[in-house]
Amino acid sequence: MTNDDGSPLFNPSILPWSAALHPSALKMTANDLRNEVKRRCVAENVPNAPRPNQWTVAKCTDWLEKNPIVADNKIAYIKNIIAHRITVAQEANLNALPCSQPVASSNVGTGNWIGKYPRLQLIHAIVDDNEIKTAYLHRLVVPNGQMAIENRRTPEAIAENVWTMVANR
Repeated sequence: MTNDDGSPLFNPSILPWSAALHPSALKMTANDLRNEVKRRCVAENVPNAPRPNQWTVAKCTDWLEKNPIVADNKIAYIKNIIAHRITVAQEANLNALPCSQPVASSNVGTGNWIGKYPRLQLIHAIVDDNEIKTAYLHRLVVPNGQMAIENRRTPEAIAENVWTMVANR
């Protein structure tokens, strides 16, 4: 499918698709393509519908290219969904706050705790400071009494929380 100006409707080099961690995340699997062949056959009442259960990616892609979506309302729906996702991704990218410190991980800036470096940083934040280490060891000790329970959300209690101390470190 193409836009009105002739450019391809799906362009993996623009947001939101350019933000994919791996290019393979955008590729459809053979099972996805087989399901799309079946869906189009059912939706369009294709006589002598194929049985693509054992088809390869190339054969599914060839069949899908030979049998494109031609209904104007379906094409308009697809174009609207793609345009909506592009605008949402661009707005989110404009509103994104820059990180104050770089993250030392294998996936920089993704927020995923992948690899050894984020976990090592957490361990060092807990172990290197005696005050944080003591708070960590006593994090599950809850004092008795209703006042202690009610005072958990005071600024002093929040500052003494082990996870607040680690985050500040």
